[in-house]
Amino acid sequence: MYIEASHMVYGQKARLLSRPLRGVSGKHCLTFFYHMYGGGTGLLSVYLKKEEDSEESLLWRRRGEQSISWLRALIEYSCERQHQVSQQR
Repeated sequence: MYIEASHMVYGQKARLLSRPLRGVSGKHCLTFFYHMYGGGTGLLSVYLKKEEDSEESLLWRRRGEQSISWLRALIEYSCERQHQVSQQR
């Protein structure tokens, strides 16, 4: 997912939604790289949406400028039901 933050329009958002993922009794691990640098850098959030739930639960969030370098996020979570992960910017 990419959104240019230099000329952001207030309220502009992007959302990346995974395919349905199978639940397991152990832990899941989500790994991705992100780059949040420069003026106007907003908010990057990762949510978990369980099958048949209307609400999403927050797994991870970063706000504002983080680094000039790419950073790796590693998120461990548990979910025994089918679910989806969404990333929102």
